[in-house]
Amino acid sequence: MIKIEKEYYLTPSCRYFISSDSDVSWNLPLCVELDHPFDEAKMRKAIDKLTAENDVMRCRVRNKNGSGEYTVLIADKADIDFTVQDRSGKSYEEAYADSVEDAKAFTAEKIDIFSSPPVRIRCYLISAESFLICMVVHHYVADAVGVAALGTGLIGCYLGKDIHSSDDTKQFGYYLEKCGEMLVTEEYKKQADYWRNAMNGLEMPVSISKSAVSPLSADHQFVISRDMLYELARNNRTTIFNVVMTALSVLYADMYGSIDTAVGFISSDRRDGMFSSSTGNYTRMLTARLTWDKNDSYRSALRKMVGITSEAVENSAAGDNLYSLPIYVSYIDERQTRRMSSSSDIRFIGIPIPHPTDCLMLACIEKSDEVNIGITANAECYTDDKISETGIKLLEILRNMVLFPDRKLCDFLPEAVFSGNDTELIMI
Repeated sequence: MIKIEKEYYLTPSCRYFISSDSDVSWNLPLCVELDHPFDEAKMRKAIDKLTAENDVMRCRVRNKNGSGEYTVLIADKADIDFTVQDRSGKSYEEAYADSVEDAKAFTAEKIDIFSSPPVRIRCYLISAESFLICMVVHHYVADAVGVAALGTGLIGCYLGKDIHSSDDTKQFGYYLEKCGEMLVTEEYKKQADYWRNAMNGLEMPVSISKSAVSPLSADHQFVISRDMLYELARNNRTTIFNVVMTALSVLYADMYGSIDTAVGFISSDRRDGMFSSSTGNYTRMLTARLTWDKNDSYRSALRKMVGITSEAVENSAAGDNLYSLPIYVSYIDERQTRRMSSSSDIRFIGIPIPHPTDCLMLACIEKSDEVNIGITANAECYTDDKISETGIKLLEILRNMVLFPDRKLCDFLPEAVFSGNDTELIMI
């Protein structure tokens, strides 16, 4: 018999992933190929160990009295949905291709978070010496680092490496409890006042799209020299992240014809070190709102952005307001991804995720010598040509920031941007 241990209120970010209309867009997939023989009993034992050590594996969502007031129930145990498919009778190439295609379909299946654990696992036997693990985790209990931590933990348990810790202070429930305590403090009220003032009067561009989700994403990727961006950041005593945020604000002004710009970004309560590698969703969805002046240069705008993002992070406990925004960015330092990719016998396989909104979503990965930027958007809202055009424009803005940091923005942006008349967003 499964016993409920505790019940917690979810953070605003977590609640959004539950209350949005999308069924499968918040499925976070992880697919890994291991060059090891497969043992089903050993894998089940590894899953049981991972489940016992990670409370996110034992969660259920509760809609209290049907009112939309969501809480999460954490049980003492859980029956994880785990299945095995044997493709090893085929050639390696056929078995691998079939398994990857099936994994894509598997990750697109709805998880019933009200009656089931938010994690599903499937293994595919490719050959006697190789198999795939596909894990799907619902976003309300895990951010990208949390999914990686679960994947690392499962592989470690299977290979007999004790990677995970069951320390109560590193559990998701402990974090939710601390967040709940924060809601009744004077500090939280102070932060809430900051956001009310910061977002007062902000008007979003009008979108012609009402589509909630597309099974496809339009995307564009490019690479820019890290040294080039780092030099600009260092000269202004800031980070490459703030350089990218400033460029996105310029892109916003150009696309939507408004000097009042708002770009969303993801902060994380992992930064205090306690939750640095634990499972759970510790994200805060914040907004950097910047109003341009006609005399602003790229450099002055960058300095404004530094102050704005710093204030946003300082007030992050009350700052969950991202998903009304048309542009947001996730910024990752490559050092966060090295832990899982250091072994030659473990290979990660990219699985596409349905795009949940009509936002432009940017993923920036800072590496030792370059910055990779990928832009994705709902394919119902953006054609491939349109998203490519947007990516090229962003790259041009970044280059202009480096080459002409003291030139006025009015030299680059249309005069209409400074007229005060916002334009309707025409995405297609």
